[in-house]
Amino acid sequence: EDEFSYEKISNNKYLKIFIKKGLEINYTKNYGSYKKFIPIITKFPNSNIIICDDDAFYKSNWFESLINENKKYPNSILCHCAYILKINNKKIVNYNDWLDSKIPCSNKYLVPIGVGGTLIRKSFFNNDFYNYELISKLAPNGDDLWIYVQALLNNIEIRLINNFQGYPQDLGDDRNWNKLYNTNSSLNNVKLNNLINYYPKIKNILSID
Repeated sequence: EDEFSYEKISNNKYLKIFIKKGLEINYTKNYGSYKKFIPIITKFPNSNIIICDDDAFYKSNWFESLINENKKYPNSILCHCAYILKINNKKIVNYNDWLDSKIPCSNKYLVPIGVGGTLIRKSFFNNDFYNYELISKLAPNGDDLWIYVQALLNNIEIRLINNFQGYPQDLGDDRNWNKLYNTNSSLNNVKLNNLINYYPKIKNILSID
């Protein structure tokens, strides 16, 4: 709401096409990377919410495959892309050394990566999930880690789905800009430590010191 006027967006020649097809544009406070799901999951508390990024091209079946998998696993967080949290000697290894998971699986070390497409719903989380004051203190712009930790705390299964597609094509490959990933990759260790210190229960769940 502090970046775009509704008139400018609604009169955009490309967006007008999608608005006629049913696209709804809502305005929100700037919650950083969390603005892609906190406002909408609050507005539609009984619906499945699928997260994606606005700077990527997705394969035509990415959305449909999440919906189909949800029919099989309605009580799980589903994702197309995930990292495997790596532990060595009961310590979490540096975030940049985590590996992509390419085999469909489900375990407590699977960290969903929102850029690939992730399905969540309000009932999966407790009230902390929507507390932006707490979010901004512990994990600003660290929405993937926030979803992961909150899922662990609420005993919600995270599942990498069968139709593995890998990372979508980056819309910004030909542009010189400061992508959020570049910032997060260097700060995610700090954010994860913040979350574990605030929620010491995580140490028992992951069997770490």
